[in-house]
Order: sequence, then structure tokens, then C-alpha cells
Amino acid sequence: MGRLGNFPYGNEISTTTDFYSVGWPQNSFLSISDFIAQFEECRKPLIDHLVERKINLWDIIISELSAKALRRLTHHAPDYMVTVVIDQLFSNTDSIDINTRHGSVLALGAIALVLSKMDAEKLSKDGCCFMQKRFNSPSWLPSLIPNCYLVVIFSDIPMND
Repeated sequence: MGRLGNFPYGNEISTTTDFYSVGWPQNSFLSISDFIAQFEECRKPLIDHLVERKINLWDIIISELSAKALRRLTHHAPDYMVTVVIDQLFSNTDSIDINTRHGSVLALGAIALVLSKMDAEKLSKDGCCFMQKRFNSPSWLPSLIPNCYLVVIFSDIPMND
């Protein structure tokens, strides 16, 4: 329960997230977030924080790092990404704020890239059924057509870290 007993895995997290490791945004978003996501109690709040607070920032570098972090975190919680996060991001693409739309498009591309390479066995039965219903349904295709530019925009950002 950590040094003070306030949250689980406190010693491991506070040891890893020292001043020097969180000083570089790229390290914080890509390495530290991946480390913290291994703890189940921290996984969903971390993903929610990225989706709700970081994807929509005016700073393009932070939006891109958030999308890359979500790509890495998809391996830890693929069902959560499929059933919760994708819908949130799709609804954000209709926002009047260009920063929110931009970050959501980046995140959708990053998550879709990982999910497309993931085996069906790694997703739970509910997650697989949801993906089949969501992505193979003809009713979903018309909503994709206005967002076809997603792939073009996303392809300009290298996803290798």
C-alpha cells in the first residue's frame, strides 16, 4: 500500500517516477505511463486522464504523445479501449474545438492500429462481439465516411518511439 498506505504500489510507482524520469515529457508519456499501466488499479484512471485532459490540448506535441501513450496502453486494456474509449473519441471528433478533434483523430488512429494487429483471443468475448458489431456493421460505415481524412492525417505522424 505504498509508504504511507494511501494507494497500492506506492513504493514501486514513486521509485520509478522520480524527478529525472518525469522531467522529459516523452519519457513520462511513453515509458512511465506504460510502467504504471501494469497495475490494474491505475490503468483505467490513467487512460481516462489522457482521453479527457491531454488529447484535447492546444499543444500538438502533448496531443501526439498522448496518442502514442494510448497506443501503448491499448495492450494493457484492449477491452476498455474498444468498449469505452473509442466511443468517447468518436464523439470528440464532432467537437467545435479543432484541438479536441485533432487529438481525438490521432488517438483513434493509434488505438485502431494496435487493435487491428491484436488477436481476437486477447480480447474478451464481450470485447470481440462489440468490435464485430461496431466495426463490421454496415450502419457504422456511413459515420466513417465523413472521417476518411483520419487515415491521411494520422499517416503523417511516425508512431515509432
